[in-house]
Amino acid sequence: MSQATGGTPAMCAGPRIRPPVNTLISSAGYPSLPSDNWGCRTPPAAVMHHQAGATPVLELKGKIIQVLPEKSGTSARGEWRKQEYVIELPGDYPKQVCFMAWGDRIDQFQIKEGQELTVHFDLESREYNGRWYTDVKAWRVERADAAGDDGAPPTREEPPPISDDDVPF
Repeated sequence: MSQATGGTPAMCAGPRIRPPVNTLISSAGYPSLPSDNWGCRTPPAAVMHHQAGATPVLELKGKIIQVLPEKSGTSARGEWRKQEYVIELPGDYPKQVCFMAWGDRIDQFQIKEGQELTVHFDLESREYNGRWYTDVKAWRVERADAAGDDGAPPTREEPPPISDDDVPF
């Protein structure tokens, strides 16, 4: 491996063995992995925390780079609205992920471009005309500058299910 000026490795040292896709990373400082998926000693920006017997918690940490226009409509269950955002995850190869907020969560989160956030989300897929579509639905947002957690357990509000009549394509 080549060395940069001053004896610092130009790339992360260590084995470049990628763990299996379903590897779970603990929330307590990532002690189960000596390095990230590519051998670097930095925690991942997209993390799945898991405790035995509990539903895994998915989260993204990064900077909002785009706020997309709000969409709204009417379905058989009533009025709905959603807003999508693009978050950039830090790293040697930054990734962008589009996630959405539904209904009152749009006003509650008040997400603006340039904010550093931790987004807790659920993944949900649905089939439409033989193709599968996956949504990244935010249910909790924490600002990087927040003083701390209030200790209250998070609550999940399920958005109304989308029927084939509601899909805009």
